[in-house]
Amino acid sequence: MWCNMEEDRILNEFESKKLLEKYGICVVPTYVANSKKELLEVIERLGYPVVLKVLSSNITHKTEYGGVIVDIRNDLELLNAYAKLSKLSKSVTVQKIVKGFEFSVGISHDETFGKTIMFGVGGILIELLKDFSIRILPIDRDDAEKMINEIKVSKVFQGYRGIKANDECVIELLLKVAELAEKEPIEEMDLNPVFVNEEGYMVADARIVLGKKIKKRTRQIEDINFLFNPETIAVVGASRIEGKPGNTIMRNLINLWFKGKIYPINPNADEVLGLKCYPSILDVNEKVDVAIIAIPSKYVIDVVEQCAKKGVRGLIIISSGFSEGWEKGKEIESEILKISKRAGMRVVGPNTTGIFNSKDKFTSSFALIPELRRGNVGIIAQTGLFVGVLLDQILSAHRFGISKVIGLGNKCDVDECEALNYLINDEETKVIGIYLEGINDGQTFFEILKESNKPIVILKAGKTRAGIKSALSHTASLAVNDEVFNALVKQTKVIRVNDFEEFIDTLKALSFLPIPKGNRVGVIHYTGAGCVTTADAIEERGLVVSKLEEKTLKKLREIFPEWHKVGNPVDLYPAIEEVGSNKAYNTALKVILEDKNIDSLIVALWATKAFETPKIDFELLNKKPVLFCIEGDVGVCHKLSVEIEEKGFPVYSSAVKAAKVLSKIYQKRKIW
Repeated sequence: MWCNMEEDRILNEFESKKLLEKYGICVVPTYVANSKKELLEVIERLGYPVVLKVLSSNITHKTEYGGVIVDIRNDLELLNAYAKLSKLSKSVTVQKIVKGFEFSVGISHDETFGKTIMFGVGGILIELLKDFSIRILPIDRDDAEKMINEIKVSKVFQGYRGIKANDECVIELLLKVAELAEKEPIEEMDLNPVFVNEEGYMVADARIVLGKKIKKRTRQIEDINFLFNPETIAVVGASRIEGKPGNTIMRNLINLWFKGKIYPINPNADEVLGLKCYPSILDVNEKVDVAIIAIPSKYVIDVVEQCAKKGVRGLIIISSGFSEGWEKGKEIESEILKISKRAGMRVVGPNTTGIFNSKDKFTSSFALIPELRRGNVGIIAQTGLFVGVLLDQILSAHRFGISKVIGLGNKCDVDECEALNYLINDEETKVIGIYLEGINDGQTFFEILKESNKPIVILKAGKTRAGIKSALSHTASLAVNDEVFNALVKQTKVIRVNDFEEFIDTLKALSFLPIPKGNRVGVIHYTGAGCVTTADAIEERGLVVSKLEEKTLKKLREIFPEWHKVGNPVDLYPAIEEVGSNKAYNTALKVILEDKNIDSLIVALWATKAFETPKIDFELLNKKPVLFCIEGDVGVCHKLSVEIEEKGFPVYSSAVKAAKVLSKIYQKRKIW
């Protein structure tokens, strides 16, 4: 009776509970009375004390209307309560009082990811304390357990003041509610309060909104490999004027020694950078795999039509001035998509830097790329200049390399789902970094993330109103609910970071290092203060400063003066005074990495012009993760960082930052 709704329908409490019972969900037995006579007949069977509630689909929060009266103990109190509630509705519900801790369970529909489930504190406290946890459906037992443990009041499940809530029954409840929400056309559900005690749970109040039955989206992800390794490309808008996008794109392709053929397109030039120029793509005699379009948006439709006629497979539209800017731009973008779909062409962008492939030396970037360093990190970014700045930062300040980059721009066609699917299946890519502002197809994106076997780092912008407004203005991105996005992070292999620097720091560690097998961390620092702050940073982030084995301590004592107490963290300076920095560091590195109680190691170095920094024997560093931190003179720090990262070990500006990155990687270790 509930599965064929043509429009939204709000079920009242009694109807809602009947639907819950259909799925084996325990509810407080509830009786409906429409008059004083019926009410007294119910009480005769039920007895006191009871709770009386108004019964109306139109009243969402009964307590706000004075629609709930509790602890009624006699007929006089009952009739007085009914007289009050009958002013709101002639129908009321009657139920016995139930005792236990109050929780709430909810279902809602997110525009991006579909149905979500919530578990949190009950009563009016959920709105006041905001103590709840969310997951995207479907969920499993592990998700349900984590939801319970994430809320602040979860300690009641271990016991509080002699009373203990039954967590097993709540897990069962969450799984049954999730099943109901998947099978029925649930638009909203609010079970509040749900009383939980040692024996089990009882749903005391319920409100359900039914909508249309929505079929689960099924989407075929297409292969976009051809966009990354074309044999022939045309640059529409190729320019002789230095600094213009069409000139920089040409320079990048030539300077990086792109392996394929390049056809500059410009009706006002005979040649660009030594290559013959063509008035139109239709004047090129050979086939063209990919066209890079870097001309003003008002001229793009004509070029797209020519590309369709030519039989071009893919377009990368660099130009801006489309849906992100003005109404006319939206119309142009829509027409481009129509033409492309008819011709079977795929479109990257518009409003993007497009693609970079370090293996085949292909790029559409209008940001000048000074050098090429191949690596194992693939990047997906929604905004073009982010990619340019990112590559500049990586190439100048860090030593890990890039496999592929795809800038999505306005995502009128190729989106984050296809880009992510491509990088997951790309043999050159070990680690994936994503900068996101909005998501076109949240359900497919979620499924791809869950199936991924590679580490994925996401910098998700647009968390605040100002951020959302800014994203909409420059890439036409629709907002994603940040609480729901955090649920996605918890349910997948994703590491979420909060800024550009943390994004690079985390990608760098994943690019260079093996995944730590445990949370036990060793620390080597040149100051006592550094040992203290690093130890705090490690344990605050869920890692452990592990106790060293006795044989490790014995070997360390050989390089320290007899007065120094050796332990973890290792304050190395007394050993440096005793045996010199080279022996002190290399001995400590060797014995600590051999220690069975250590899963990873953070090493701090002092960079100064006053004396030579220690020469690390990198052959000593085994397969355990080792993160370096270098502090001191800026010039010396940079030089030493480059040397160490070229050996394959990440370097950070502080041991605290290294601990933060290590913690993020460790938290996701079990799912890669």
